[in-house]
Amino acid sequence: MRNRKSGTVAVAALQLAGMQNKIAGLLMETGTPFQKEKLQSKRYFTDLLKNLEEVPESVTDLLRLSRGAYRYRADLCAMLSVISVVAKFKGEPIGPAGKHPRSRAAELNRRSFVTYV
Repeated sequence: MRNRKSGTVAVAALQLAGMQNKIAGLLMETGTPFQKEKLQSKRYFTDLLKNLEEVPESVTDLLRLSRGAYRYRADLCAMLSVISVVAKFKGEPIGPAGKHPRSRAAELNRRSFVTYV
């Protein structure tokens, strides 16, 4: 059984996969041979950019920009995973405002329930 990621982490992981597909699509459009599994590697990517021939500078700029966005999202995904693990360890749910048991909205809801009972 696969380990499912929680909401925010799953969204970040989907965006990460989208960025990797965008980079692969740009490379395919230019006819550049590449190994998709190695696109995550910084060394492979920089070597790939150095060896590009007959590719417009705008495409290399887009590739660099996409790679930066990919790294940003990868770091974000890693941080969100750590935060969700720590929250699960502490027994505190992560969710939208008002859903946390110690939030102001939750406290007001408890008070209004108590006054009517």
